[in-house]
Amino acid sequence: RDLSRALQGDSQGGGAQQDARDENGETAAERLEAKRRLARLLAKCCHACPLPCLEVIVAQVESYGESMAAPIVEALRYLTPFGHDVLTYVVLTRLAKGGREKFKEDGTNVADWVEALAALVGLLARKFPKEVETKAIAQYVLNQLKCDQTVDLVVLRRLLKETDGVMHVDDISDNQVEMLAGGNMLKVSGLLKGERTQQMRLASRALRD
Repeated sequence: RDLSRALQGDSQGGGAQQDARDENGETAAERLEAKRRLARLLAKCCHACPLPCLEVIVAQVESYGESMAAPIVEALRYLTPFGHDVLTYVVLTRLAKGGREKFKEDGTNVADWVEALAALVGLLARKFPKEVETKAIAQYVLNQLKCDQTVDLVVLRRLLKETDGVMHVDDISDNQVEMLAGGNMLKVSGLLKGERTQQMRLASRALRD
């Protein structure tokens, strides 16, 4: 029955995809509207009590890892400029707060909660280039370097990756080294640089400014 329903949807053309219903009987338009409604509700809660709400949100990202960063960024689409300032403060406070190891037990790999916060910072800077205070984040990394704390460079690395498409490659082959002498298309083909979208160009410009 599900197969025949899918075949009927394909035969009805492009508009049928939006009318197709999932297991809960909802169409894509209904799911999108539900997400927007929840995002507006979340924005209202964060506007009324920004610090407690955003602390809980950031803690959830730390607990569930990088996979939680992207949905959280989408849910914060209606966050006010003041809310973004508070969110930046919460993230930097969590990064600077002592009492937790930023490396795993092997002493080499960065802890998952640091990677998760770095992913959150990068995605926020790409999604909301005008609202996120990237200067404060870069200044934090610089201050940590002055204290010989290099682990926070993972935040800057993710920030550059999401806003400018700069990729971190551990092992570069000879062919990739030769590709570095070419243009952007050649670098993208060699997996040395991500393809830049219009949104990333705006984020990169905001980071440079």
